[in-house]
Amino acid sequence: MLRVDLLPLQLDGFFGNPNDYEHRPSFFAPPSTMSRIITAGRLSDFFDTFGYMSIADHCNGLLLHGLGQLTVVNPATRQWAALPAFPSPSASSSSSSVVDDQLLLSVGNQLIVYDPMVSPQHYEVFVIPIFYTYTTSDGDGDGDGDGDDETQTQHLAADYSADQYWPPSPYTIHVFSSRKWMWEERSFVRQGDPAGTIADMLSCSDSRSLEEQGVYFQEALYVRCRNDSVIRISLSGDNKYQMIKSPVSRTGVGEYDLSYLGKSEKGVYSALLHEGGDSCPQCRVWLLNEFCGQMEWVLKSKINLQSVAENIPLLQFANKYRKPWIRDYNAKDELEAPAQDQLDGWDSDDGIILEITDNKQATTTDWEIGMVFLGFHPYKEIAFFRVSSTLVSYHLNTSKVQELGPIYVTEVERSFPYTACWMRDLFENNY
Repeated sequence: MLRVDLLPLQLDGFFGNPNDYEHRPSFFAPPSTMSRIITAGRLSDFFDTFGYMSIADHCNGLLLHGLGQLTVVNPATRQWAALPAFPSPSASSSSSSVVDDQLLLSVGNQLIVYDPMVSPQHYEVFVIPIFYTYTTSDGDGDGDGDGDDETQTQHLAADYSADQYWPPSPYTIHVFSSRKWMWEERSFVRQGDPAGTIADMLSCSDSRSLEEQGVYFQEALYVRCRNDSVIRISLSGDNKYQMIKSPVSRTGVGEYDLSYLGKSEKGVYSALLHEGGDSCPQCRVWLLNEFCGQMEWVLKSKINLQSVAENIPLLQFANKYRKPWIRDYNAKDELEAPAQDQLDGWDSDDGIILEITDNKQATTTDWEIGMVFLGFHPYKEIAFFRVSSTLVSYHLNTSKVQELGPIYVTEVERSFPYTACWMRDLFENNY
């Protein structure tokens, strides 16, 4: 029998990656969680020991750190494990190809899968191969600097063409198993129709599309692709995968619109954040409805972020007696443990319902740096945003908004909702 108190059953905070190599990842959480995870767990000691390490993924309490040496970390128990070196690509693998000294098929993103209810003592790491475009200093690719920067799409790996479906079938992925303590290749066969070609992937203008987002839910791994479609990889043993088309058309997405994939109370969710231009900033959220193998995106909520921004002072006044969330700063000497009288729990049901305006035009031009989608609550239908340097939560069902504290973090590139897991039988090393 598993001890329920050891399992990741609540949202404890957010980890965030910086967008430079001078800072370590930050942590934003209620004071009570900050005391348990950061102060008692001395997470800052880990970052000081290993230097800069970008968080590649999080799943049920385990962080996967990338940039060369892959390392799995449990911040709650102060334990970690360095994985064996990633194997060199084989001729039969679709993990990488080089043409004219241009690497066009990357080993892709690293995603960790850990389900303590299925296998409490083991985890797996998936390296997803992806196509990407190669940019040189000018349009002719000779590097002489003549001409404007252009993205080179005319060269493809020898075995591929622009009109070929992507991912291929079978789809070969490198997987690390902590049970076997080794890397291996696994091939997955597509069920159903494809959702795009290599040309579709290369034509996507979203720079964040190189950061494929992964979600683990009920023995399946969902991976967002460059054209906003989703790969559903079954991990139940049948070696199948299925393509799920995007809830929006990429042709109708603006320059500043960014899509996200996440997990919440009822399964897999997709969010599209519109944060630029002259129109009102908003976020649309869809729920993936899975029924008898059929996948359908259902619009869950349309959030008016302009109304949220305009009512930040009202939100702060309504929550003036609540202790705000705090941040573990990048510099170790700035980290201060919260006083005992500051420790409190977080009531996720708190908040107020704002008056929604009908304005269709933005009243400020600073949305690009003022609006950031941080993620979903894993167990409640709540979305989190940074709005005007303030962390807010938004209930998808009730439109209730809660101000959680100032979050003066402009350098965060990507955030990860964190759920602490106190299982101690995964690693041998402590930090």
